Amino acid sequence: MTAQTPKVPNRVKQPLYQEVFQALRDEILGGRYDKQGALPSELLLEKRFKVSRITIRRACDELEKAALIERSKGRSARVLARLPPIVADVEDEIETLHSIGANMRPEVLHFAWVSAGEVLADLLEVNPEEKVLWSTRLRRRRNDPINHTSVHIAPDFAVGINEELLGQKQLIDIWRAQGHVVASADQIMSAAPCNKAIARHLDIAIGAPVFCIRRLMRNAEGRPMGLLVASLRWDRFSYRMSLKRVGNEMQLAANTRRSLFDMEDTTWEL
Repeated sequence: MTAQTPKVPNRVKQPLYQEVFQALRDEILGGRYDKQGALPSELLLEKRFKVSRITIRRACDELEKAALIERSKGRSARVLARLPPIVADVEDEIETLHSIGANMRPEVLHFAWVSAGEVLADLLEVNPEEKVLWSTRLRRRRNDPINHTSVHIAPDFAVGINEELLGQKQLIDIWRAQGHVVASADQIMSAAPCNKAIARHLDIAIGAPVFCIRRLMRNAEGRPMGLLVASLRWDRFSYRMSLKRVGNEMQLAANTRRSLFDMEDTTWEL
């Protein structure tokens, strides 16, 4: 009787659209498309990655979910603008933006571990092949959608965080309970038309304006904890700052920053 050669299990490969998504995500975060403000056409992306049109569109779906691009019929995908950061006292800023908590319980839309890729790995200071925790959430107030967030969390700061916990508590509170404190942050604020993926969650028209906040958070040792992107409805959010002159520079005045919902004096947290 001839001995049979044991079958070697096939290695589970990452879907092609996921590979394309990660490559484009890294390039967008790295500023490759800042000058032209848009991705190449679907045809050019097909030729570059040697994949089908469906694969390119699925990859772009993921980029929309991550609030990195905005698509409209008949045009190349628009890369969301990256503006110079506004610098503020992070302790005061985070406390000012510490939210209405129980009144805005988050709904987890997406929860998965994904490969960091080159650019995200550089931002979070991890290896490109390392997995980082990626979650998207939606918050409502009085049953009305207010904001959509997408966050990539570095592995060391994602320990003990699960989907159930993210559906009950704010990320800042989860970290605090674990002994992690956000000590500094690089923040970019911008306005952009809402993409299709996020518009359906915020219950607004595709292309309606949204207020975008991108924040890279670090601990006291300067280690990156997470990269967060938030998209907020323009009609339910405003952000006010008071400035004062110190020498030749304009600085944010202390205790004057606040976020407003429905024109009420109510603060919140990302």
